[in-house]
Amino acid sequence: MQGRVFVLLACVRSGTLNWSKALPRSTEPSTGKPAWTFRLASFDLEGGSVAFEDLSHEPATKLDLADLALHATGITDHPTKPIPMTARVRLGERGTIEGSGTIAPSPVTADLKFAASDIDIVPLRPYIRSLPGARLGSGTATLQGQIAVSGDGPMVKLGANGSVDGVELQDKDGQRLAAWQKMTIDGLTIEDPANRTRIRANQGHSIEVELDHQPATPPDVLYHGTPEQFVRAILRDGLKKMQRHHVHLSPTRETKVGERRGKPVILRVDAKRMHADSFTFYLTPNNVWLVDEVPPGYLAIE
Repeated sequence: MQGRVFVLLACVRSGTLNWSKALPRSTEPSTGKPAWTFRLASFDLEGGSVAFEDLSHEPATKLDLADLALHATGITDHPTKPIPMTARVRLGERGTIEGSGTIAPSPVTADLKFAASDIDIVPLRPYIRSLPGARLGSGTATLQGQIAVSGDGPMVKLGANGSVDGVELQDKDGQRLAAWQKMTIDGLTIEDPANRTRIRANQGHSIEVELDHQPATPPDVLYHGTPEQFVRAILRDGLKKMQRHHVHLSPTRETKVGERRGKPVILRVDAKRMHADSFTFYLTPNNVWLVDEVPPGYLAIE
């Protein structure tokens, strides 16, 4: 089949799919008469399009999938029988999705392997939890994995590896708060039972983040809390950012230290002298001071 074939796939406000009503389960008693049956050996579609709408939340999500190519085999009149299929489709200007596996129409079930590349994640903002007062301004995702769908709800479970790139977080006025070029994720799990989404990244994060904090002049003295067991090494080697993007410093002595790791010790940082020596400091909105490092010559025990 070729030409302009259009399908509307919608998740209505109740959380059910529109196609679940088009293919209802039969409740009529058997009359004893033989029912007609059919079997289609193969089915091919080129140039189709699918409009997806999710009206179960505000604002509604709308996605347009174009250039759909679909190959399916063993199609019968039994709506619960899985149909083997392969498909590819374009999402947005550059995004592509390819998949293979089985799908059944009623109740809607699917077990598919997929590969998605350069998917614009901004239209997916309603499904992505962000910081309070922040929103997703840009970003693309490339994922490979498996997705399972079951029930009229439907319940969706996805497992994948991939990356989320070119991400920018903005405040409500559209000003940039933070951005990163690449975040690699292994073991991503997304589950959506009863319209509730949970996302878990199990392991393997690698992220390059650009934080939009402006340089600022620090107070004369700043403080850093650390467990007692680390004090000797810090006084010898200085404070390093380690796995963080900066060393975190406090303007008051009431800095938090995890006591379960040992007796807390407060270190005094000669921030005035560091700033005079051309070290750059940044101040975050929650009043935390940041610096790339604190050499040992600027440290003392409080």
